[in-house]
Amino acid sequence: MSLFLEIPLFPLNTVLFPDAYLPLRIFEPRYLNLIRTCQQDGTGFGVIALESGDEVRNEDGGDPLRLYEIGTLATVIQVKEIESNVLSIWAKGSAKFKIETHWSEDSGLEVAQVTFLSLETHVPIDPDIDQTTMELYRRLERSTPEHPPDESEKLSQNIVANRLAQQMPFPLFLKQQMLESDDAEERLRLITYWLNAPLSRNHD
Repeated sequence: MSLFLEIPLFPLNTVLFPDAYLPLRIFEPRYLNLIRTCQQDGTGFGVIALESGDEVRNEDGGDPLRLYEIGTLATVIQVKEIESNVLSIWAKGSAKFKIETHWSEDSGLEVAQVTFLSLETHVPIDPDIDQTTMELYRRLERSTPEHPPDESEKLSQNIVANRLAQQMPFPLFLKQQMLESDDAEERLRLITYWLNAPLSRNHD
Protein backbone atom coordinates (compact mmCIF):
# COMPACT_ATOMS: atom_id res chain seq x y z
CA MET A 1 0.00 0.00 0.00
CA SER A 2 1.33 3.44 -0.92
CA LEU A 3 2.00 5.85 1.93
CA PHE A 4 0.42 9.24 1.29
CA LEU A 5 1.91 12.29 2.99
CA GLU A 6 0.29 15.72 3.25
CA ILE A 7 2.43 18.71 2.24
CA PRO A 8 1.76 22.39 1.43
CA LEU A 9 2.27 23.39 -2.19
CA PHE A 10 3.81 26.42 -3.86
CA PRO A 11 2.50 26.46 -7.46
CA LEU A 12 4.82 28.33 -9.82
CA ASN A 13 5.40 28.98 -13.50
CA THR A 14 8.66 27.10 -13.20
CA VAL A 15 10.11 23.79 -12.05
CA LEU A 16 12.43 22.98 -9.14
CA PHE A 17 14.89 20.13 -9.63
CA PRO A 18 16.51 18.00 -6.92
CA ASP A 19 19.88 19.44 -5.78
CA ALA A 20 19.09 22.75 -7.51
CA TYR A 21 18.51 26.17 -5.97
CA LEU A 22 15.51 28.45 -6.43
CA PRO A 23 15.23 32.10 -5.30
CA LEU A 24 11.74 33.29 -4.34
CA ARG A 25 10.26 36.62 -3.28
CA ILE A 26 7.54 36.01 -0.72
CA PHE A 27 4.85 38.60 0.03
CA GLU A 28 1.45 36.88 0.03
CA PRO A 29 0.23 36.21 3.62
CA ARG A 30 -0.36 32.49 2.99
CA TYR A 31 3.24 32.01 1.83
CA LEU A 32 4.72 34.25 4.54
CA ASN A 33 2.98 31.99 7.08
CA LEU A 34 4.18 28.92 5.21
CA ILE A 35 7.83 29.99 5.27
CA ARG A 36 7.65 30.87 8.97
CA THR A 37 6.17 27.44 9.70
CA CYS A 38 8.90 25.75 7.67
CA GLN A 39 11.56 27.64 9.63
CA GLN A 40 10.00 26.83 13.00
CA ASP A 41 9.29 23.17 12.32
CA GLY A 42 12.16 22.32 10.00
CA THR A 43 9.72 21.20 7.31
CA GLY A 44 9.53 21.85 3.58
CA PHE A 45 6.98 22.57 0.89
CA GLY A 46 6.25 21.23 -2.55
CA VAL A 47 7.15 23.23 -5.64
CA ILE A 48 4.81 22.28 -8.47
CA ALA A 49 4.53 23.75 -11.97
CA LEU A 50 1.28 25.29 -13.20
CA GLU A 51 -0.40 23.91 -16.31
CA SER A 52 -2.80 26.86 -16.10
CA GLY A 53 -3.82 29.53 -13.59
CA ASP A 54 -1.89 32.32 -11.87
CA GLU A 55 0.83 32.23 -9.23
CA VAL A 56 -0.67 35.26 -7.47
CA ARG A 57 -4.30 34.77 -6.51
CA ASN A 58 -6.86 37.59 -6.61
CA GLU A 59 -9.56 38.08 -4.00
CA ASP A 60 -12.05 36.31 -6.27
CA GLY A 61 -9.66 33.36 -6.56
CA GLY A 62 -8.86 33.91 -10.24
CA ASP A 63 -8.87 31.11 -12.79
CA PRO A 64 -8.87 27.52 -11.48
CA LEU A 65 -5.42 26.05 -10.99
CA ARG A 66 -4.30 23.08 -13.04
CA LEU A 67 -1.14 21.52 -11.70
CA TYR A 68 1.31 19.05 -13.13
CA GLU A 69 1.45 15.77 -11.22
CA ILE A 70 5.19 15.65 -10.51
CA GLY A 71 6.96 18.20 -8.33
CA THR A 72 9.88 18.55 -5.92
CA LEU A 73 10.07 19.01 -2.17
CA ALA A 74 11.85 22.26 -1.29
CA THR A 75 13.87 23.03 1.82
CA VAL A 76 14.33 26.64 2.93
CA ILE A 77 18.06 27.28 3.26
CA GLN A 78 18.20 31.09 3.47
CA VAL A 79 15.71 33.79 4.47
CA LYS A 80 16.15 37.57 4.37
CA GLU A 81 13.52 40.18 5.22
CA ILE A 82 13.97 42.84 2.54
CA GLU A 83 11.08 45.02 3.74
CA SER A 84 8.07 44.72 6.00
CA ASN A 85 6.23 41.47 5.16
CA VAL A 86 8.43 40.79 2.14
CA LEU A 87 10.96 37.95 2.30
CA SER A 88 13.70 36.92 -0.07
CA ILE A 89 14.40 33.22 0.25
CA TRP A 90 16.53 30.51 -1.31
CA ALA A 91 15.11 27.00 -1.47
CA LYS A 92 16.89 23.78 -2.43
CA GLY A 93 15.21 20.85 -4.11
CA SER A 94 15.31 17.37 -2.63
CA ALA A 95 12.95 14.46 -3.34
CA LYS A 96 10.45 14.32 -6.21
CA PHE A 97 6.81 13.55 -5.49
CA LYS A 98 3.59 12.72 -7.30
CA ILE A 99 0.34 14.48 -6.37
CA GLU A 100 -2.49 12.08 -5.62
CA THR A 101 -5.05 14.75 -4.71
CA HIS A 102 -4.94 18.43 -3.76
CA TRP A 103 -7.23 21.11 -2.39
CA SER A 104 -7.31 24.78 -1.33
CA GLU A 105 -7.50 25.76 2.32
CA ASP A 106 -9.45 28.81 3.51
CA SER A 107 -6.23 30.83 3.46
CA GLY A 108 -5.82 30.03 -0.25
CA LEU A 109 -2.85 27.74 0.41
CA GLU A 110 -2.80 24.64 -1.77
CA VAL A 111 -2.26 21.37 0.09
CA ALA A 112 -1.75 17.93 -1.40
CA GLN A 113 -1.54 14.29 -0.54
CA VAL A 114 1.55 13.00 -2.29
CA THR A 115 3.66 9.90 -2.72
CA PHE A 116 7.41 10.41 -2.85
CA LEU A 117 9.28 8.88 -5.77
CA SER A 118 12.39 6.76 -5.42
CA LEU A 119 15.65 8.69 -5.28
CA GLU A 120 17.79 8.46 -8.38
CA THR A 121 21.09 6.64 -8.30
CA HIS A 122 23.80 9.21 -8.87
CA VAL A 123 25.74 8.57 -12.08
CA PRO A 124 29.43 9.63 -12.23
CA ILE A 125 30.45 12.33 -14.67
CA ASP A 126 31.25 10.87 -18.07
CA PRO A 127 34.50 12.30 -19.53
CA ASP A 128 32.86 12.20 -22.96
CA ILE A 129 30.11 14.63 -21.94
CA ASP A 130 30.08 17.69 -24.18
CA GLN A 131 32.77 19.97 -22.72
CA THR A 132 30.74 23.04 -23.74
CA THR A 133 27.97 21.79 -21.47
CA MET A 134 30.36 21.29 -18.54
CA GLU A 135 31.96 24.72 -19.02
CA LEU A 136 28.51 26.32 -19.05
CA TYR A 137 27.69 24.50 -15.81
CA ARG A 138 30.86 25.82 -14.15
CA ARG A 139 30.13 29.39 -15.31
CA LEU A 140 26.58 29.21 -13.99
CA GLU A 141 27.78 27.94 -10.63
CA ARG A 142 30.35 30.73 -10.34
CA SER A 143 27.72 33.32 -11.25
CA THR A 144 25.55 32.44 -8.24
CA PRO A 145 27.36 34.30 -5.42
CA GLU A 146 24.71 33.43 -2.83
CA HIS A 147 25.66 29.79 -3.32
CA PRO A 148 29.29 29.55 -4.48
CA PRO A 149 30.48 26.18 -5.75
CA ASP A 150 31.26 23.66 -3.03
CA GLU A 151 34.73 22.46 -3.99
CA SER A 152 34.27 19.32 -1.85
CA GLU A 153 31.04 18.38 -3.59
CA LYS A 154 31.35 15.33 -5.79
CA LEU A 155 29.55 16.15 -9.00
CA SER A 156 27.36 13.60 -10.73
CA GLN A 157 25.48 13.68 -14.01
CA ASN A 158 22.32 14.11 -11.91
CA ILE A 159 23.54 17.28 -10.20
CA VAL A 160 24.94 18.83 -13.38
CA ALA A 161 21.81 18.03 -15.38
CA ASN A 162 19.43 19.25 -12.67
CA ARG A 163 21.21 22.54 -12.01
CA LEU A 164 21.61 23.30 -15.70
CA ALA A 165 17.95 22.54 -16.36
CA GLN A 166 17.02 24.77 -13.42
CA GLN A 167 18.91 27.82 -14.62
CA MET A 168 18.64 27.63 -18.39
CA PRO A 169 15.69 29.43 -20.08
CA PHE A 170 14.15 26.25 -21.43
CA PRO A 171 10.37 26.19 -22.09
CA LEU A 172 8.29 25.02 -19.13
CA PHE A 173 7.05 21.90 -20.96
CA LEU A 174 10.68 20.85 -21.52
CA LYS A 175 11.70 21.48 -17.92
CA GLN A 176 8.75 19.42 -16.72
CA GLN A 177 9.68 16.64 -19.15
CA MET A 178 13.22 16.65 -17.75
CA LEU A 179 11.94 16.60 -14.17
CA GLU A 180 9.70 13.62 -14.86
CA SER A 181 12.54 11.62 -16.40
CA ASP A 182 14.23 9.24 -13.95
CA ASP A 183 17.29 8.76 -16.17
CA ALA A 184 20.07 11.27 -15.43
CA GLU A 185 22.06 10.36 -18.54
CA GLU A 186 19.01 10.89 -20.75
CA ARG A 187 18.32 14.22 -19.06
CA LEU A 188 21.85 15.43 -19.62
CA ARG A 189 21.80 14.31 -23.26
CA LEU A 190 18.55 16.20 -23.74
CA ILE A 191 20.06 19.33 -22.19
CA THR A 192 23.16 19.06 -24.38
CA TYR A 193 20.94 18.66 -27.45
CA TRP A 194 18.84 21.73 -26.59
CA LEU A 195 21.90 23.81 -25.77
CA ASN A 196 23.06 23.17 -29.31
CA ALA A 197 19.64 23.75 -30.88
CA PRO A 198 17.49 26.89 -31.28
CA LEU A 199 15.32 27.49 -28.21
CA SER A 200 12.49 28.23 -30.60
CA ARG A 201 12.12 24.50 -31.33
CA ASN A 202 8.65 23.21 -30.58
CA HIS A 203 7.66 19.79 -29.31
CA ASP A 204 9.07 18.04 -32.37
